[in-house]
Amino acid sequence: MVMERTETLLVMEYISGGSLYDFLHKTEEELTYSNAINLLCQAAEALAYLHAMSERPVIHRDVKSLNMLVDAERKNLKICDFGFVRQSRTEMTEARGTLIYMAPEVFKGKIYTDKCDVYSMGITIWEVLARQIPYCTVEYEVVLYLLKQIADGNPILFIYTIYLYTLNPLKM
Repeated sequence: MVMERTETLLVMEYISGGSLYDFLHKTEEELTYSNAINLLCQAAEALAYLHAMSERPVIHRDVKSLNMLVDAERKNLKICDFGFVRQSRTEMTEARGTLIYMAPEVFKGKIYTDKCDVYSMGITIWEVLARQIPYCTVEYEVVLYLLKQIADGNPILFIYTIYLYTLNPLKM
């Protein structure tokens, strides 16, 4: 990303392997624990770079496996889809992103910072390690209820995550 006084330009390379989402959920290819950790570290490093590249952090606001591309060898990862990217302002309250990856403060329309990307990355980490779509075993209305409970400070999500894990142990 190149930030000038008048405009921000984005230059990306072509990544031939498709999205991390497609690799996880639409193929039967093996994903070893070490490869999963390698890909997740690359995603975390890319987010850290975005957040540290200027005085005011650059916030992606839609961190998820669908917005991460992997090469054909499944060794390298790049973050993509910068449509919701903004530099942090004093008060950011506009809800942007994908519901199941969205931080509670964003979901509730409260003031948020670059830490909302960290929350979304946490959901993505779970998705990669479990190789499951977040909340895939529940109806949409239940997901909304759970997210409202989390946003209100109710620890039900932690309990629910443990429940999901016991039903779907890691496939590594």
